[in-house]
Amino acid sequence: MLRILHIEDEDAYARMVRDALRGHGGQNLHLHRVDRVRAGLDLLARERFHLVLLDMSLPDGEGVTLIDRIRAVAPEIAIVGLSGTIDEAEALNVVSHGAQDFVSKDEIPQRGALIRAIRYAIERQHAKLQLESRARALALDVAERDRQLLHSQRMEAIGRLAGGVAHDFNNLLTVIHGYSNFLAARLTSTEDQEDLREIRQAAERATVLTRQLLAFSRRQPMQLVVLDLNEVLEEMVRFLRPLIGEDVTVETRLGRDVPTVLADRGQIEQVVVNLAVNARDAMA
Repeated sequence: MLRILHIEDEDAYARMVRDALRGHGGQNLHLHRVDRVRAGLDLLARERFHLVLLDMSLPDGEGVTLIDRIRAVAPEIAIVGLSGTIDEAEALNVVSHGAQDFVSKDEIPQRGALIRAIRYAIERQHAKLQLESRARALALDVAERDRQLLHSQRMEAIGRLAGGVAHDFNNLLTVIHGYSNFLAARLTSTEDQEDLREIRQAAERATVLTRQLLAFSRRQPMQLVVLDLNEVLEEMVRFLRPLIGEDVTVETRLGRDVPTVLADRGQIEQVVVNLAVNARDAMA
């Protein structure tokens, strides 16, 4: 059912419109008439209509300002302007100002003139809304692509910085590993050996972090080795706890008889770190 709001203050023209619609498909139309634009605006705010037949000269308003007032309440509705005194230039102004079509009141009794204008107006407004929707979708897509490009550029810059820091840090770790091995051969007391073991374990953890930074910056070549994933996770737990914060509890539930995999340890660790950080952020 096509719902049409007719805003017209003269009864004779209102009957003319009603008769024209009744004679040409009126059985599929619901026509509601009011005689003031204020009453029409109140009705549009409460009920849904597909189209407004708008007299362009009313006691409480006239001209294209009427279109602005209707658009403020019902921005998506189709509008057909009606007037008995308007000329062609003013008719074009009505259409260019936002109405979908214009009909002279003298043309209303002509066979099918008003019905054709109504159909055209609804089709035109529907096409306009579709184009606007596609334009908005395209604008959002462009904005999202720009955001992704900016994010990619930022990540690339961060990656270069991380790679440079990791490379320098790796050089320092090489010195620490070398002197640790040198001291291991010279120290004899059990207590000193225990202290040195802590130093070497800390250096190993730092090496893992450095490898992750290099993998993040794409400077670390893949090193495929046979890995026990349970073992990798167990070793990573103590790194994850300070990473995700003391207010988050980390529990491991390792599977039994998990087969080994051929993978790069640094990239597996990076995946686990990403999952843990994302999980922490989701709970924040």
